[in-house]
Amino acid sequence: MSQGGGLAGRLAAAAAALLAVPLLAVRRGSDSPLVAAGLAGAPRGIVFLNGRAVENAGNVAVAAFMSRGTVTTGHPEVLEVATIGDADAEELLGLTMAAQHAAPSHPIALALQRYGASKGIAPGNVRRATYHAGRGVSALAPGSKALVVGTRQLLLDEGVSVAVADAVAGRAEERGHTVVFVALDGRVRLVVTLQDPVRIGARAAAQRVFDLPAEVVLMSGDHRSTVEALGQQMDVTHVKAELLPEERALEVRRLGESSGHVAVVGRVQDVEALGAADVPIVLGAAGGIEGEAAVALANEDIRDAAAALFIARAARTEALRSVIASVVCGAVVVTGSMLGFIPPVVAALLALGVDAFA
Repeated sequence: MSQGGGLAGRLAAAAAALLAVPLLAVRRGSDSPLVAAGLAGAPRGIVFLNGRAVENAGNVAVAAFMSRGTVTTGHPEVLEVATIGDADAEELLGLTMAAQHAAPSHPIALALQRYGASKGIAPGNVRRATYHAGRGVSALAPGSKALVVGTRQLLLDEGVSVAVADAVAGRAEERGHTVVFVALDGRVRLVVTLQDPVRIGARAAAQRVFDLPAEVVLMSGDHRSTVEALGQQMDVTHVKAELLPEERALEVRRLGESSGHVAVVGRVQDVEALGAADVPIVLGAAGGIEGEAAVALANEDIRDAAAALFIARAARTEALRSVIASVVCGAVVVTGSMLGFIPPVVAALLALGVDAFA
């Protein structure tokens, strides 16, 4: 009879402990840091889409930074125009300006038009101007001569050799500058060098991502030498260069398959790469979420992108720590109550302590 009473007493104590143990503490322990992450980012204009976005951002293994407009300011300016042979620079610049109407909002197109206007050059006459995404433009100049303005690859695709301009272009690219070739009637006539300044804080942002730790990848449509020179300024050695917009999306998916969760830091114009990321981080989203972006930044400070990943990693770590502590402490309380080592009242107080910790 006494044994039955003793067993019943222990069962009652265990039941009381089970009722007192804050089973919701585990849930609170996992959710509270995610909420705190949102509150921590808000003063800096960092907006997380939801708790899952914080969790994914905290699990990032690779951060891919788009180059133009993200690592750089996105406002290139012409530094130099080099003629090849006996080319008429003014005439060719006029034709180039006219052809840029096929890409009216592209930063390089705007830079070429600004430069020509500053020199008092009037746009020439071209026909059938066509924009080739990520490569440049082509058109027909007077006399039905083919005009091609863009990258090496575009000129090669159009059957134009760039060998005579390689030395001039190579020197510019080694300094981290962007090079635009201008070809007329099957021959390279101009090499235009542009500079797009690196954003303040780009190197600090990369270093903070390295400290998570996570890998940093620099993605660009520019020539490899240009991108490598840009990477050196950020201490980033892993670069993906000469990529078309759709190719950047493929590279993001490959990174995800080989490394884990991938964050892409870019602007809304980088829609292909952002859409392929586990954690798209959009600069300059005016305090709101652009589409389904996991993280939107109110400004274009690239350091805030790194801060978002840092906050999310801290929240994920704290959530994991809280859940483990809640489970372990709860198990100790329950076991101690069942074995009669912990009185029910003490068990209840310990359970409340677990809940307060969570």
